[in-house]
Amino acid sequence: MTSKEPNKLTALVNTRTTPDEAKLLATLAAEQGLNLSQYVRKVLLANAEVSRDTRLLIGESAVFLDAVLSIVATGLRVDRATLDTIVSVSQRKRDALINNRLRFR
Repeated sequence: MTSKEPNKLTALVNTRTTPDEAKLLATLAAEQGLNLSQYVRKVLLANAEVSRDTRLLIGESAVFLDAVLSIVATGLRVDRATLDTIVSVSQRKRDALINNRLRFR
């Protein structure tokens, strides 16, 4: 391909979603003035470009925030045993994120 030739989008990538997920994706696409195919391509490529280290940092941050919110939600003073439990749960969540390729659920 020469530099004057535009990139031709000819490779097909299929995915399955629930009807509700498809509706959500279509809505998000429309909000950005894109059709569904353009939107999904944009999101997939943006996520593919995020480095592994960045994803790990995001995962660590999410787990840390979850731990802090758990402490705040109790509304009580947190003793060492409770803090150890929260840390343990947070570490298991972090490990699950890493093992599941950092998919947030």
